Amino acid sequence: MEKFSKMGVKQESSEGEEDGACGWLKDMSGEFMSAREARERLRESAVKMARDAGMSPSSAAFRAISKLDVNNNGGAHQPVAAAASVKTPKYSGKADWETFHAQFELLAHAGGWSIEHPQSLQAALEMAVEREIVWSVAARSNGGPVPPAVRSCREEEKPVWFTEMTESVQVLLEEKMREMEAAVNAERELWQQQEARLKAELASLERDLQESKEKESLVASLERCLQEGKERERSLVEEGAKREAQFKELLRSLEAEKDNLEERLMNQLAQLNGSIADYQQEVADNREHLAELQREVERLARERAELEAEAQSESDRAARLRRT
Repeated sequence: MEKFSKMGVKQESSEGEEDGACGWLKDMSGEFMSAREARERLRESAVKMARDAGMSPSSAAFRAISKLDVNNNGGAHQPVAAAASVKTPKYSGKADWETFHAQFELLAHAGGWSIEHPQSLQAALEMAVEREIVWSVAARSNGGPVPPAVRSCREEEKPVWFTEMTESVQVLLEEKMREMEAAVNAERELWQQQEARLKAELASLERDLQESKEKESLVASLERCLQEGKERERSLVEEGAKREAQFKELLRSLEAEKDNLEERLMNQLAQLNGSIADYQQEVADNREHLAELQREVERLARERAELEAEAQSESDRAARLRRT
């Protein structure tokens, strides 16, 4: 970490990852895509720097980079590097350690590398070493000195800075792997929690669905009852209309009969009044006749009394006559 800070490699803090396994896959895909784009930028920067220095890429260097791209990209070759022509580079006279450090720093800054891209840093390191090898070939062809880094590599003794840098990259890779493993475990736990929550929600939704189905069946039953009630209401309305029509007809007939009865009653009342008048007249006549009969009875009673008195007197005279 300290070595990379001295070399000017920018350290970036990782942003919060997306929730869920899909978010983790997207983050990993983004990491790989950004690493691939960074390698492309680094390769272009190396080619440009070599061109500015009057060199062209060596076949061995680009074969190594192509091999690295094949391993990192799942077997997909990069035709731009493989198709590069081989020319004898010119010695720039800057093959010492400071130049190597500066070239690596330039490559890292040109690619925008950070500790989030350890594979890209390793690629930059390899490309810087390859440039030292290119310069060493140019120096030998021109009779110049061999760079110390290349001389150490030729003697199969890695320099201290290379070992420290490799170890730092390895530590960063291990830390990154541990972080990724912890993130994967956290994502797995989160996914398990989400799975449990989703299962609970699914069970709740199934219960809600069952309740909804029961409510739908109840609603369907209520709709059938409502339809039956509407049909009964319609039949009752029709029956009521028929009964109302019958009642109106009966009412009209009753009114007509009432009128007839009133007329007949008036006629009978008139006849009764006439009969009463006749009866009263007859009673008056009978009373007069009775009074006449009573007078006649009284007259006859008087005449009877007179006749009885006369008969008694005659009887008495006859009795006197017999005695005599």
